Amino acid sequence: MPLKGALRGVLVYGLSGGVLIVALRFVEYRFLVIEHSFEIYGAIIAALFAAVGIWLGVTITREKPSVQTTYVGPSFSSGPSPELKFRARFRNIAAKAGADVVLSTHPQLDNSDIKLPLILKRRPGDPNPYVVGTDVVQGYLSVAHECGAAAVLMPEEYKSYLGRSGSD
Repeated sequence: MPLKGALRGVLVYGLSGGVLIVALRFVEYRFLVIEHSFEIYGAIIAALFAAVGIWLGVTITREKPSVQTTYVGPSFSSGPSPELKFRARFRNIAAKAGADVVLSTHPQLDNSDIKLPLILKRRPGDPNPYVVGTDVVQGYLSVAHECGAAAVLMPEEYKSYLGRSGSD
């Protein structure tokens, strides 16, 4: 039995010592915070301004992603109705997507022969020569659509220039 009482005494002594140490650390922490509150508030404000500055800098300097169109329309020999519907649908899809880049399978149509050397000389922050704007893209697609419509109305003797024979 005396061992049980001694064990309880040690346990009470240990717990009260632990509680006393925690209380002293809490008081020490409170005095530390009160004593250095100016420095702590200054660090919080500096971190806040740094975070806002980084966010603002990234937001302002971020380039808007471009949407490209690569027009590879059907050949003129596919017949007028499906071709014209395809061209009109493609133009509407490009407008809804906000396409601002035209890429062509023919470098003379999108001026790649001029733009590629500019890309090689481009520095960070320089405009991308392929980004021409939504109005230019819509104009390009409108011309393609109108050329297709004109090809349908072309007299038979000239259709061989488009790769069609008079029997198509």
